[in-house]
Amino acid sequence: MPRQLVAYILFFFLILMGWMGKKVQAQEIVKIGLFPFRIYAPDPEKVKDWPAEIQKILGQELKKEEQIILYEEEKVKKIWQEGHLLKDDEELAKEVGRQVELDYLIIGSLTKINGSLSLDARIIDILQEKILGSAFAEGKETQPLEEIGKKLARELRVKILKREIVEKVLVAGNQAIEESAIRAQIKIKEGDIFSPRAVRDDLKAIYQLGYFQDVKVEKRPWGRGQAVVFIVEEKPVIKEIKFTGNKAIKTSELQEVIDLKPRTVLNLNAVQENLQKIQKKYRDEAYLAAEVNYELETPKKGEVIVHYRITEGQKIRIKSIKFSGNKHFSDERLKKLLPETKEKGFFSWFTKSGTYKEETLERDLDAVLAFYLQKGFYQAKVGKPQVIYAKDHIDIVIPVEEGPQFRAGKVDISGDLISPKEELLKFLHIFPGEIFNAEKVRESISKLTDYYADQGYAFVEVSPQTVLQPEKKYVDLSFHIQKGSKVYFERINIQGNTKTRDKVIRRELKAVEGDLFSIKALNKSRENLQRLGFFKEVNLTPKKGSGEDKMELTVQVEEQPTGAFSVGVGYSSIDQLMTMLQISQINLFGRGQRLVLSAQLGSISQYYNISFTEPWLFDTRISAGGDLYRTRREYDDYTVQRSGGGVRFGFPLFEE
Repeated sequence: MPRQLVAYILFFFLILMGWMGKKVQAQEIVKIGLFPFRIYAPDPEKVKDWPAEIQKILGQELKKEEQIILYEEEKVKKIWQEGHLLKDDEELAKEVGRQVELDYLIIGSLTKINGSLSLDARIIDILQEKILGSAFAEGKETQPLEEIGKKLARELRVKILKREIVEKVLVAGNQAIEESAIRAQIKIKEGDIFSPRAVRDDLKAIYQLGYFQDVKVEKRPWGRGQAVVFIVEEKPVIKEIKFTGNKAIKTSELQEVIDLKPRTVLNLNAVQENLQKIQKKYRDEAYLAAEVNYELETPKKGEVIVHYRITEGQKIRIKSIKFSGNKHFSDERLKKLLPETKEKGFFSWFTKSGTYKEETLERDLDAVLAFYLQKGFYQAKVGKPQVIYAKDHIDIVIPVEEGPQFRAGKVDISGDLISPKEELLKFLHIFPGEIFNAEKVRESISKLTDYYADQGYAFVEVSPQTVLQPEKKYVDLSFHIQKGSKVYFERINIQGNTKTRDKVIRRELKAVEGDLFSIKALNKSRENLQRLGFFKEVNLTPKKGSGEDKMELTVQVEEQPTGAFSVGVGYSSIDQLMTMLQISQINLFGRGQRLVLSAQLGSISQYYNISFTEPWLFDTRISAGGDLYRTRREYDDYTVQRSGGGVRFGFPLFEE
């Protein structure tokens, strides 16, 4: 047995070494030498720097390949400099072979003629002293030399490393999907060196589009290299979405629930996700035992019908909600705290009461816990409800751990005090000796935070620190304050005002650039903007500015229509039938000005009025306005006609 084991280990070791040898050989380093290219041009003086430039370009490009290193560059260069005037490059290559341990030497020339450039290179196998292969790249004289050099370097890498060039990239098999959508995922380009890794990445990217059942790649001979062909097999297109078995819920209602659409490519994940949406719809309608499955029907190749089969069952509503562990409060008292989860009643068919939703019940339990914390049960816990299913109803049992009731012990404020402690204590809503109420603790934190924020401490932190005294059933409470640094409004940005001018908004703001941050200023600014009646929605969002003591304020508004047109009809003993017309605009040309045109027309009398108001005269708090009117009244023997006007001024006497 030991001999067999040794033999197996030795056999495995030999295989492993053989595999590693192949791997090492595949990644064998190739030592390259590079001669400066000889130049053949009608104007040699203008291109005298090109040999060094070409050598630099080729060297940089060849070194990008991990298997290639430019070996003994200085020694190779020296040999060329000493002999290139006396010998041709092939003769010099033999000398390089005697002095430097190279695998290959690249020699070449650049020919400039009639506005064209041609780079020609030969690869000399130093060991065998023969030409391994040749490569060339052509271009226009106007092209950058680097661009032509990169082409040649790519050809050289292919020859030296015996690799293949991608001559063509093709897409096949697509019918419904545009070829451009597929090509957008393909990164390999014509002219690249073929790389299996790059092809695999492109194949994966195409598959991840979600439109194909299968994606394959083929290599085909093409010119001097290979064509890479991506062959796709498309998923079928959804022809129709069917529902069967649904009686309680209409098909139109189920179609509104799902986002799967006909004439789109089949996606099985989307089909499954929509199945879950249908199940949720049934659960929300109290069909807790409903089952939904799907089938894919294929009327013809390339098309599919998604068929959802539904077994509804009967409605299952909540028959009873009970609590366990509650000693201080009855089940009835606690059930009233649940905002949405209710027991079924006589009118459940209409009110939908008694419908069980797991996520809704979880939210409702927060209200129960909040109630206990408000009543001093500082250690109260509300457990996971037990849902008991019967054939036609469910019962819910909610476990509660009340714990003892606590009162507030010592109440204090510590940390960074910007006012005498006695003044700050007035902001608290909780006092020693009273039932410990978590809601009052939150209100106290809010009051202290607002007070500090009004003094410029925008990033103040108020942390309640509690110490439990279980024997006395007291909770000592201290509000610890970290005020941070004072913050100033750095910049105020106005957004969303498509009609109203910036200055109309800015003049209503109590927050001013350069002023200390203030919560009151923000609240008052919001009230002023809402009172204008120009905006459907107003949001003021502060965020950190360029420094710790800077705050940017974004005022986001949503415009609403500010013009109105009204028509009325009335009757009087004098005029009989009267018509009343009014056109008004409270934000004229976005300047905040008000214009009202009104008329009252009767058979005996007519009244016309034009009213204009500028609420900020010369950008001050003084408002000004004017009225023009005209009346006409017909009597039996004569007609009375009056015209007139008035001027109005106003100024606010009081302001919060």
